Amino acid sequence: MMAKMAETARMEERVADTDTQRSGMDIHELMQQAGRKFKVDFKSVKSGDQTIEVLQIQNMTDYLERLAARSDGPVDLPFWAKIWPTCVFAGYLLGSTKGAGKSLLEVGAGVGVCGLLAALAGYEVTLTDVDEDALLFCRINILKNGLSGRAQTAKADFTKDRLGRVFDVFVGCEVLYRPQNYPGLLEFMDLHLAEDGEAFFAMDDSRAGREFFQAASQGYEIRVLPVPAVGKGETRRSVVYRLRRKSS
Repeated sequence: MMAKMAETARMEERVADTDTQRSGMDIHELMQQAGRKFKVDFKSVKSGDQTIEVLQIQNMTDYLERLAARSDGPVDLPFWAKIWPTCVFAGYLLGSTKGAGKSLLEVGAGVGVCGLLAALAGYEVTLTDVDEDALLFCRINILKNGLSGRAQTAKADFTKDRLGRVFDVFVGCEVLYRPQNYPGLLEFMDLHLAEDGEAFFAMDDSRAGREFFQAASQGYEIRVLPVPAVGKGETRRSVVYRLRRKSS
C-alpha cells in the first residue's frame, strides 16, 4: 500500500512538471518564439470533411542543410515536424467515431495532427512528446484551430514518465522505429489505458514493429487494419493496429 501511494505521488508530481499548457502565452507570443528558431508558415491538412491548419518549417531541405553546416557531429533530424500520412489517416479514423466524453492520449505527437483531428471529433486530447519544439508547435496548432478547450500538451517520455491518470484511447503514430523503446512503451500503455479502452498504432507497413506486437499480444487482442497510402505521391501502404485488453 505504501509503495502504491509513493508511486501515485511521483505520478502526480510528474503531471505538475510536464503540463506545458500553463505558460499563459497567446498564439502571437508563441509564434514569435517559434520564429526565433525556424522560418514557419501554416499548411492546410484535409481529412474527410475536416481541415486543420498545421504549423510547418518552411523549406525543410534548406533548414537541414543549415543545421548540418552548424554541427560537427550527427544531426538530430526534426522528424517530429513532418506531417506523416499515417497520422492523417489515424486522425480520420478517430474523427469518424464519437469522441464526446472520451479522453485520448497521443504519444510522440510531433505537430499533433492526429490528436487535433480527434479533438475536432469531440475527444478530450492530451498531446505528448519529448521534444520542446514539437510541443511548441502543438500548442500553436491547438490555438490556431480553436481547440484550447479540448486539447492540451504535456512533455512526456513514454519510456519512463508517468502522467497519473488513464485514458479511454491511446494513440501512437510512427513511434515504433526504435526497438529498444518497446518495453517502456508497452508499460506506459498498460499504465495509462483504461481497462475498457483501446489503443491505436499507425505506421508505414515497412515499420511494422513486429516485436512490440508480439509482446503486446500476451495481454491484448490485436486487430490489423491495412489501409491505402494517403497523401499525394504516396505509394506505400499504412497499417493501423487496434489493441484491446484481453478478458481476464
